[in-house]
Amino acid sequence: MALLAALVLTGLPFYCETRSLALDGGPRPQDRDASREAEYTALEPRPDHPVTALFPVQNQRSMPFRDLLVSWNVDASAGSGFVVELRVHALDDEGWSEWMHVGEWGDVPQAPREVTCEGGRVDVDYFRGERTFGRCEVRVRAFASKTGTIVKIRRLVLSFSDREREVEPQPALAKRPWGRVLDVPLRSQKTEPKEIAGRICSPTSVGMVMAYRGVDRTTVAVADRAWDPVNEIYGNWPRNVQAAYSLGVPGYLARFSDWTPVEREIEAGNPLIVSIAVKKGELEGAPYEATAGHLLVLCGFDAEGNCVVNDPASPDPAQVRRVYKRSEMEEVWMRRGGTSYVLLRP
Repeated sequence: MALLAALVLTGLPFYCETRSLALDGGPRPQDRDASREAEYTALEPRPDHPVTALFPVQNQRSMPFRDLLVSWNVDASAGSGFVVELRVHALDDEGWSEWMHVGEWGDVPQAPREVTCEGGRVDVDYFRGERTFGRCEVRVRAFASKTGTIVKIRRLVLSFSDREREVEPQPALAKRPWGRVLDVPLRSQKTEPKEIAGRICSPTSVGMVMAYRGVDRTTVAVADRAWDPVNEIYGNWPRNVQAAYSLGVPGYLARFSDWTPVEREIEAGNPLIVSIAVKKGELEGAPYEATAGHLLVLCGFDAEGNCVVNDPASPDPAQVRRVYKRSEMEEVWMRRGGTSYVLLRP
C-alpha cells in the first residue's frame, strides 16, 4: 500500500502548457547538425536605431491562463543587447495591456520599466495574473552601442498556467522509469566563495546539468552570467536559462503539474532543474528545515518511484545526492508552481 500511495497524485494537476514560438527561417549554420532545425529571427540594430521583433498573438481563449513564463535563447554580439517584453489581453475584451518588461541581456539603455497591468504584474521573472487572460504577445527589442552588431533569436518559449484550474492527469507511461537515475555530476553551493554561497542554488544546479551535457564550467562562471543586476539576485529564472545558452547549453522554462510528462523527460535523458518552496517538516531528509525558494536537480527515480535529486544546499558534494519522497516533492514543487529549467543537448 505504501508503494501505491507514493505513485498517485495527491491532487489533480493544474492547467499548464508550454509552447515554442515559430521563428523566421534563416541560413542553416554550418556548425550545426543538419538534421536539426536552425531557424532564427535576426535583428541588426544600430546605435541610433533599435529594432523590434513582434511575435504573433498567442490565442488562448479556449484555455485561458493566469501565469506566464517566458524564456529565450538569443545570440547577442559584443556591443548589442536586447529586452524581452509581453502584453496580455483579458477575457472580458478590455483591450491590450501596456508592454511589460520581462528581462534583458547585454548592452541596453537604462529606462523606466513597466511591470504592472490591470489584474497582473511581472513578479521579477514571470507574469503573475490575479485574473484570467485570453491572449498575449511577446516582443524582443534589440539595441546596439556600435555598428555591425547582430542579435539572433534562436528560441522563444512561453509556458502558460493556471493553478486554480484543475485538469485530468495524463495517462501513465507504459513503462515507468523506476530505477532510472541520470548521472548528473555533483556540486555543492556551500563550497563556493562564502559571500555568494548562500545565494547560488540556481547557477549551481545549472552548472551540474551543463556538465551532464558535456559543457563543464565552474559554478562561479555560471553565477557571473546568471547575475541579475536589476533585481540583484542569482536566481532569475529566464536569465539562468539564457546564461546556460550563452555558455553553450540551450534550454527553456516549463511548468509541470503531472508526473507523466516529468517521467517522460527523465526517460528521454533530460534532468530537470526544479524550483521548490518548503515549510518546516515538508521535505524529509533535506539539508534545511524550510526555504522560501530553492532550486535543485531532479535526476530520476528510485525503485519505488521516489525522487532522486542533486540538492546543492548540501554541505559538501558527497552529500548532494539525496532521495526525497515523491508525495513531498509533489507538494513543495508541483503544488507551488512546478517551475523547471529544461536544459537540452548542445
